[in-house]
Amino acid sequence: MLKYLNHGISTPIAIGIIVVLIFVVGGGILAYQHYYIAESEDKLTSEEITQRLSECENIQDYSDQNVCYENLAIEANDPSICPDYSKDCVMKIAINQKDITICEKKYDKAWCMVIFPKLLQESSYRQNQQCYIQPIPIDIGYRHGAQSEYDYSYPNVYDNGVNDYPEDIVPESAFRHILSIPFNVSNAILRVYDSRNNTGFIRLIKYSPLNNSSELVGDIISKTGGNWGGIYMPIAISKNDSHILLKAQMGSPGAGGGSITMGYAYLSLGSVKYDDCGYLDPEKIANQVYFYDNFSKALFYSEEKNVPSSERPGPYYNSAIKFINIITAETKTLLEESNTIYEIIDIDEKLGVVNFKSCPWQAYRFSCPDSDRSRSIVLP
Repeated sequence: MLKYLNHGISTPIAIGIIVVLIFVVGGGILAYQHYYIAESEDKLTSEEITQRLSECENIQDYSDQNVCYENLAIEANDPSICPDYSKDCVMKIAINQKDITICEKKYDKAWCMVIFPKLLQESSYRQNQQCYIQPIPIDIGYRHGAQSEYDYSYPNVYDNGVNDYPEDIVPESAFRHILSIPFNVSNAILRVYDSRNNTGFIRLIKYSPLNNSSELVGDIISKTGGNWGGIYMPIAISKNDSHILLKAQMGSPGAGGGSITMGYAYLSLGSVKYDDCGYLDPEKIANQVYFYDNFSKALFYSEEKNVPSSERPGPYYNSAIKFINIITAETKTLLEESNTIYEIIDIDEKLGVVNFKSCPWQAYRFSCPDSDRSRSIVLP
């Protein structure tokens, strides 16, 4: 190279070119040493893992020992070291290695398909310890044919079952098709799936028969407290197709948990809300709700300051009747009288009224006697 440089380029220029080449080549070597050699140095050797395992084994406190094993497993990227009690060790290793099969060996396959992409793509989810924990199973009943007044259990007349297990989002090996709810304006169908292992979540898919396409709406997980658990299940679509209406399916309560319910909720399809782990986050309406106008409006009770507060845990006093427009989210109070509780009898849409009873508040009385005369007011 210097031979050719001497023929056409002055010595100072040639020297400058050589200096630049030295920096470029030298920089590349340093970068290789920094990123590749350092990476191999950071990886624990088998001798180091053996030594750390011995240190964990010698820890006397059981909880501290498990933490030691868990930290080592994550650092070594070895799920076999994870202690049995750990709820997130294996999942963290699966995310570190970007390998969903590690998740599927430990957890339910359907749940891995739901949560793994969320943890992989969103750093805020990875920082939330709760996102690594598999939801508590709730017996939602639909697999046994137990249904409420909203009868959309699959199979039904609304859904012929074509392409109801698209492999990329709800493979039949992991999911079970349990509900099919028709939309009102379009000919789309809301398909609802749970895990074949009943893992405490459902997956919502919007299916279009026109082009045989399936669109993922999202996932809803169970909610639990100290002595209760439940999950919101879709029951209807609002009349303009903008919202999904849901009712809580409550699991068997623990001691004192029988009066707890998650009630009814709605989910906007136009501005979908998510929780801190990327699951769908339905908006609760109330414990008891009376829908009308093809699920676009509803009446519900609330406990207000017109009566003394009820004791918790326990039922509320229905001291006000309120209205909500599901589509616009407008709410207003219809009835709230001093020292009074209410009990809705029915909604008469033909006459445009709600029939109800009212009676004076009494401690621990949550409904009105049968002898009380009914009243009515015009529906909003």
